[in-house]
Amino acid sequence: MRSVSVALMMILFVQGEDTKRNSSRHSRQVIIERNKRYSTIGIWDAKCHQNEGFVIERQADVKMCLFWGVTRDFKIFSAAKADCQAKGARLGVFKGSEKMTILKRKGASVYRHIWIGLDDINTEGTFVWHDGTILPPSEYRPLYFAENRPDDAYGADCVHYSRDLMLLDDSPCYYTYNHVCEKLIS
Repeated sequence: MRSVSVALMMILFVQGEDTKRNSSRHSRQVIIERNKRYSTIGIWDAKCHQNEGFVIERQADVKMCLFWGVTRDFKIFSAAKADCQAKGARLGVFKGSEKMTILKRKGASVYRHIWIGLDDINTEGTFVWHDGTILPPSEYRPLYFAENRPDDAYGADCVHYSRDLMLLDDSPCYYTYNHVCEKLIS
């Protein structure tokens, strides 16, 4: 009887050790997977923060590394573009509803007008994002432009976010506004 109970205790002990080992192995896998996820996010975040003044803006599954121009540092479009290039960035490209939400959120809280990376300087009526893609007129409304916009008033070729419209508007490139730079992080 005693040998049976010792054998039973040994079986239970071995099963317990296997359970601990499997549990421990599972815990390590969970931690490794979690660390992979966080280290990927962490590396991207760290690369963004390496650039002075750049912040991470998030909306849903989208995140952008952005530099918001100083509140009273108004620039004409070409100077805003040059400022972004000097920072190793481009004027912000806000394609899609999540990115437009980021722009609207910041624009509504701080800035009245913000130059972004969209213009029709080369060909009137053909708006090109600063990533090289064209914004087709079929996509203007309701996400990007308000009714009757863009209107090319006074030779307007450069695009800015307008807090008054809560959408994009075209203006002459010599107007002075704030700007937003976008750093591409790989």
